[in-house]
Amino acid sequence: MPEPPVGSVLILANGQPPSSALAKKLAEGHERILVTDGAVNRLEALGITAHTVCGDFDSVTPEMRERWKRLEWIETPDQNHGDLEKTVQIALEMGARKITITGAGGGRPDHMLANYALLLRYGPTVDIAVTDDGGTVCGASAPASTRLAVNIGDTVSIIAAQQCRAIATGLKWELPEVLEPGTRAVSNVATTESVEITVTSGSAFICHLARNP
Repeated sequence: MPEPPVGSVLILANGQPPSSALAKKLAEGHERILVTDGAVNRLEALGITAHTVCGDFDSVTPEMRERWKRLEWIETPDQNHGDLEKTVQIALEMGARKITITGAGGGRPDHMLANYALLLRYGPTVDIAVTDDGGTVCGASAPASTRLAVNIGDTVSIIAAQQCRAIATGLKWELPEVLEPGTRAVSNVATTESVEITVTSGSAFICHLARNP
C-alpha cells in the first residue's frame, strides 16, 4: 500500500547552517526531515538526524554515505534544477502541506537568490518558508493573504519582487499604494500579535524578524 501523505517537511539545505538550537526546534516541529546532498555532512554537528537525503551526491564523501547508510537516499541527477528545488519537489510528492527550509542562505549569491525565488514559485501550491536564525521569509503572489503570528515590536518587512499592490493590518506604518522593488517597506513594526498582509497584484517577499527570537 502507498505511504500516507506527510503533513510537514523540514528541508536542511547546504548553505549557511542554522544554529543547533534552531535546528533541533525545527526538527521537533516537523514530521519528516529531508537534507540536500552535502548538508548531510552537518547533521552530526547540529545534533539532529533525518529521514531522506536528496541530490546528485557530488558533495558527499563515501565515508559520510556509509555513516548515514540507514537513511533513505534518493538520487536526483537532473542538472536543470538545483538540489534544493528537487528536494522541494520530492516533499510535494510525499504530500507535504507545509515545507520549512533552513540553511538556504550564505555562500554564492546566485544560489541564495534562486533559493528564495522558490518561495514565489511554490508558494501558491504549499505553505513554504525559509527559516534561519535571522528570521523567517515567505513569498506571496497575488491573490494571496498571509497571516503572521508575531510579538508586538517584531520587525516585518515587505519586499516587492515586482511592482505590486498590498495592504497590511497590524503594522505601524501603512504601505504605499504601489510598492516598487526596493527598500520602501523594509523594517515595519508589528503593533499587534497578528499581522496580515494581502497582496492584490504582483508578488513580494514577506520577512518576519522576531525581536526576542
